[in-house]
Amino acid sequence: MMNCVQVNSVVALVFLLSAGSSVADVDVNWLTKVVKAIRKEYRIAGQFCLAANIPLHQDTNTLSNVLQDDRYMDVEKKLEDVYVGQNVVIAKPAEPRHAEPQVLKNLQPLTTKTEGNVLLVYTYLSPCVGKCANPDEPKFNILKDIKVIPRNWHDYAFVFTKVCDKYKGGRGPYRNECPTEDDLRKSLTELGKTGLRLRNIFRCYKPENLEFQCYSCSSNGDVSDVCVQNNFVPGQQGGSSRDVGRSNLTEQRRRSRSRDVSRSNLTEQRRRSRSRDVSRSNLTEQRRRSRSRDVSRSNLTEQRRRSRSRDVSRSNLTEQRRRSRSRDVSRSNLTEQRRRSRSRSGRRAKKVCKTSRSSRIRGQGSSS
Repeated sequence: MMNCVQVNSVVALVFLLSAGSSVADVDVNWLTKVVKAIRKEYRIAGQFCLAANIPLHQDTNTLSNVLQDDRYMDVEKKLEDVYVGQNVVIAKPAEPRHAEPQVLKNLQPLTTKTEGNVLLVYTYLSPCVGKCANPDEPKFNILKDIKVIPRNWHDYAFVFTKVCDKYKGGRGPYRNECPTEDDLRKSLTELGKTGLRLRNIFRCYKPENLEFQCYSCSSNGDVSDVCVQNNFVPGQQGGSSRDVGRSNLTEQRRRSRSRDVSRSNLTEQRRRSRSRDVSRSNLTEQRRRSRSRDVSRSNLTEQRRRSRSRDVSRSNLTEQRRRSRSRDVSRSNLTEQRRRSRSRSGRRAKKVCKTSRSSRIRGQGSSS
């Protein structure tokens, strides 16, 4: 393997987002922390490339949760070939194939989980000039493979750590020569033309005496010096420093606009949330009133039913009283009839006695 492949492993990160947006809309500090977390998890020596689905705005302190099904100890055992896991694809160079095309040609399993995710492709070296980023290379260039990524992922960007400046690669007698800065600028320009766009390409590394940080490869539409010079130190190299300064100023302005948009969106979300709360409150009040009306109707119906019941009860009571009086009259009449009957019987008995007495008296007179 060439010198640029033998260097110690440092990470290059590729977030491949859709043509409509980019990782430039994500806080660069967040991007820096993600790259550091990936480097910490996958401690692979030499050149390699990794692709992983990472949730948007993932908490970098819990990134290991996303990678729990594809831990390094499991990946390391299968690196003789391309490793295709639950959320990660990893490959090392296997001449004549470089690591990047092996990963990009095995992204199909990850395309089923694109919703809400950023695609992370992790490679130590920037794409080599003669093979990976050469549009005239018929078999091993990655430019045609990268074009399919925006069709599946909503967000994308390309980040590398070390500039591959030790050899050109590819075919022909010049493949072992070191590329010039112009060659490196052209290779990144070709990469940007695939749909990644130059402003979405970053270099994440630790400059001398500085902290590990990500830097944009776009400076006023041109390739930044930081992305073609391995020993570049931001703020210490004249014109190159101005390029980074302009890039940082542009990034600050972009972040300011992004924050303004975010505040506007947050205000709109709060307004909508309050509107929804008011709507829910109104709906709740309407339901309460509806239930109240239902209860009132039910109470009114019950009152009417009870009123009718009382009316029926009064009617029944009146009828009972009428019948009771009728029975009393009937009893009174019966008593009167019995009294009269007894009176008539008494008179008859008296009359019979008188007749009997008269008969005896007449009988006694005639005997005399």
